[in-house]
Amino acid sequence: MDISSIEYVVFQHIMKRGTGKIIEENDNYLLIFDSVSEGYYLACADHVSGMKILEKYITKDWKLLMVTEPERKMPAERFRVYEAKETLVNEAMNAVRASLGKKAARKYDFNGPMECYQFAFLNADGEEVCFEEVNDLDSKRVDGLSRKMIEHEARGLHVEMTEEARDLLSVRVADENDFFMLSANYDLISKEELKDLVMQGNILLGYDEDRLVGFIGQHHEGSMGLLYIFPEYRKKGYGSRLEQVMIKKIRKTGFIPYCHVITDNKASIRLQKGLGLVQTKNTVSWMWR
Repeated sequence: MDISSIEYVVFQHIMKRGTGKIIEENDNYLLIFDSVSEGYYLACADHVSGMKILEKYITKDWKLLMVTEPERKMPAERFRVYEAKETLVNEAMNAVRASLGKKAARKYDFNGPMECYQFAFLNADGEEVCFEEVNDLDSKRVDGLSRKMIEHEARGLHVEMTEEARDLLSVRVADENDFFMLSANYDLISKEELKDLVMQGNILLGYDEDRLVGFIGQHHEGSMGLLYIFPEYRKKGYGSRLEQVMIKKIRKTGFIPYCHVITDNKASIRLQKGLGLVQTKNTVSWMWR
């Protein structure tokens, strides 16, 4: 399966860093295992292919699964069978609308699924890029994000970014002494995973002078996340500034910065678009045990 487009940025990231093992691949699907996140990742062209490959390999030992969501369309031949009966049409369409993640979670007893939009930091023209091209990106792009964000704000697309966030924010890597604070404020991943990210240096803390305003991290599979701003510092642009720093950090390693946003998280969607990240056409679904 061709994963060169940005729709499959997760797979590109894992395979480029050398931690992905291909379990099976053909023109319709790709199933890999990532040794860092200890998760399984499935890209597929359609629901049928996706469910077939899961049926072949899945076991109760799988703790983490991410699937790409194929485009949901009712096959023409199925629609013709049902078109004379409105009730059956509605039932068939509802079945088609069900995400691959929901089907897999229900059948194989996973928690979730958590369906997310994907956002990726592309080149200046918004074109899809592969990792071979990432070093050709405009080196001034990240440094110029503040100006781009201010322009967006002028059109009402983003909250105001204060001079504090723009000029005074400093960042340091979190260490084990910060774990209690992090775990007390962020519970969307397990404490074990959070501690592992801290020990790997994957969480950054943001400070306005000596005041800790929030933090951001990079998940095991490579996506940006764990963004948290303390309530008293919200709506001042600190989240935007922290993500800019993370974007720059990831780009220095030669990877495309990307993130996953739960589909109903409107604030985070606005943030990604305000920072210039481009939303991919497909979604992904996360499941866990």
